[in-house]
Amino acid sequence: KQRTMFRTILHHPFTTHPIRNAFTGMDFGSWEAGIHDATLDDFMHSVEAGMISYIAESVYAGLTKKEKEIVEELTRPMLEDHRCSVQSTYPRWRLQPGFTRQTLMTSGERVGSILALSLSLQDPKIRETVRLAHFRQIAKYLDLSMDPVAGDKTKQDIDLTAGNSTKKSASIPPAPEFYLDQHMHDLDDKSIRHTLEHMIRHGFNATLIDELDPFQINQMMWQCVDMFKSTQYPDNYPSKEICNSYTNLGPKFKIPKKLLQVVKYALQTQPSKMLKKH
Repeated sequence: KQRTMFRTILHHPFTTHPIRNAFTGMDFGSWEAGIHDATLDDFMHSVEAGMISYIAESVYAGLTKKEKEIVEELTRPMLEDHRCSVQSTYPRWRLQPGFTRQTLMTSGERVGSILALSLSLQDPKIRETVRLAHFRQIAKYLDLSMDPVAGDKTKQDIDLTAGNSTKKSASIPPAPEFYLDQHMHDLDDKSIRHTLEHMIRHGFNATLIDELDPFQINQMMWQCVDMFKSTQYPDNYPSKEICNSYTNLGPKFKIPKKLLQVVKYALQTQPSKMLKKH
């Protein structure tokens, strides 16, 4: 059960899984993280085809098709057909039609794409186009409501005006007021105390909760509640302590008040209020 709990917590909310590879157990000296700190990533995959490509894609992906055309039409005359004696010392860029899609590029050309983007942003029209596009993207991702689309309302009005007896929109269930409502779970005080107590008795390090946000705490507790719903102390615990596996906390163990408040907040607060606070 202890192993199941740890695996569940890794999956929810950390979205990862334990790995035992060929380097597990090997001594890497002062490198506490083992193989992950003992080896360096190569520059091409980590930077040229990694961070650099993500920067360019995040800028261009926020543009509409028309905005991409505007950026391309203004960028090409600015940067093409220029002769320079030191051009070979700069990264090569690719400015063929459709370059804003950032496809069919070598790792070196992706670096040149960032250089071309930096230079093109000196043009006021390109800069304003990108700024407006990203302002629109920011507004979209900050709005987590699920209000019906205006187009659906218009379609409903047209159907009713035409005397259509079948109301297509009537079968669509009303959307929740807040997007995260469908992903959040509620627990009463008794369930919270019971689950948290047995998680700690099974070796869970309660200080990890300080590193989680309320949404992560909510998912973690919800995944563990069924695991311990029938667990009772001392009936379901070893009679003796097990080295490095089980420590008997005794019958008088109490959950720290501050820890309990944090967990209760994550499981008994409306998500909309939670998001405003954080």
